[in-house]
Amino acid sequence: MKNITNPSSIGVSTPHDTVHHIITKGPPVTARPRRLHPKSHDAVKAEFEFLLSQGIIRPSKSPWSSPLHVVPKQDSTVRPVGDYRRLNSVTEFDSYPIPHLHDFAHALHGKTIFSKLDIFKAFHQIPIAEQDIPKTAVTTPWDYTSTLVCVSG
Repeated sequence: MKNITNPSSIGVSTPHDTVHHIITKGPPVTARPRRLHPKSHDAVKAEFEFLLSQGIIRPSKSPWSSPLHVVPKQDSTVRPVGDYRRLNSVTEFDSYPIPHLHDFAHALHGKTIFSKLDIFKAFHQIPIAEQDIPKTAVTTPWDYTSTLVCVSG
């Protein structure tokens, strides 16, 4: 069970048939790389090298590109993410009905056993459809990469 509860890598840990499709309309959106604060540059570059070593990202020559955005975390580290707002603006909305919270709570009435499951790097468990990987390209001051799995951003 240790490989499930404390995995050594962050890629897709269990094979499944689910893939994420990014259905877009119009020409590719592009962006230039953003400058990074000197204090976060090395940490962000190290994180990208780690993601590359884990098979989460790969080098890209895509006509699509989104800029890198750096989010500070509570523990003083940083989370590099793609700023996908322009990509989102040309992506077709995928409507999915979400149950109302009260209906969900009503279904739990009278139940006595509950559990909690937190998936390590949960977004990384869902691969991007091969034909849509180029749309995930992120441009940085030192590289141009595409993401192979879902990420936060």
